[in-house]
Amino acid sequence: ILDNLPLVVPIKRVDQDSTVYQLGFHVGLKGQYSGSKEEKFFIHNHLAFTVRYHRDLLTESARIVGFEVKPFSVKHEYEGKWEEKTRLTTCDPHAKHTVVNSNTPQEVEEGKEIIFTYDVEFQESDVKWASRWDAYLLMNDDQIHWFSIVNSLMIVLFLSGMV
Repeated sequence: ILDNLPLVVPIKRVDQDSTVYQLGFHVGLKGQYSGSKEEKFFIHNHLAFTVRYHRDLLTESARIVGFEVKPFSVKHEYEGKWEEKTRLTTCDPHAKHTVVNSNTPQEVEEGKEIIFTYDVEFQESDVKWASRWDAYLLMNDDQIHWFSIVNSLMIVLFLSGMV
């Protein structure tokens, strides 16, 4: 949660040319290497945060209007022995080498080292602070929960009959 906005993963919908949001993110995934039939587990150990803000021209201040994340599974590499000042070769902001995909995913194995990293990017947005929850509250799911509706009606009828 950042400024009372939950963390979301933006998902592009190809069929409607729009973006929907998934609350939170998956810690990892189950998959397989290409050419292999054996399924393995991979962990999302790199998070690319995007903080969206709206600049108010009247007060010359900015407010946070969005908080997104793109999780990646990256097998980080470094040279030499791990120390406090060791730089990663797979994710180094000083060398302008940032994570943009999961070409070499981090497999979860007993006794293996996992390095967790993150990036933060700030983007200006046209969304005003008063309507920052609109994208989160949109219900794009067309499925109606008929079981819950029928269950509620049955309870009301039963209790009305008892009275």
